[in-house]
Amino acid sequence: MRITTLTPFTPNADPAQRINPFLQDMGNMGTYIGKNLGVMFGNFQQEDCSYIILVDLVTGERIKVEIKTACVKCGKVGYDQHQSMAHGGTVCPDCYKLAD
Repeated sequence: MRITTLTPFTPNADPAQRINPFLQDMGNMGTYIGKNLGVMFGNFQQEDCSYIILVDLVTGERIKVEIKTACVKCGKVGYDQHQSMAHGGTVCPDCYKLAD
């Protein structure tokens, strides 16, 4: 796994007000897993999960945890894979470019 610190979301002026990460990042789905912590991801349950983003709902701090996945076209295992409905799963950057 690979862990990366991301640019934090801007915290609310009132610390009692939790950040809504889904208003700031509309490209990911997710859920709250506590009053102070949310998790975001870009896949559906029936798809491979290639990353999660943990969000501190008070401070706005975020980390991304990437998981190696296998390409459904060529079998290459690695990071930075793409979800592709056209290919029916996760594809590597090289196979993803071929779909263009």
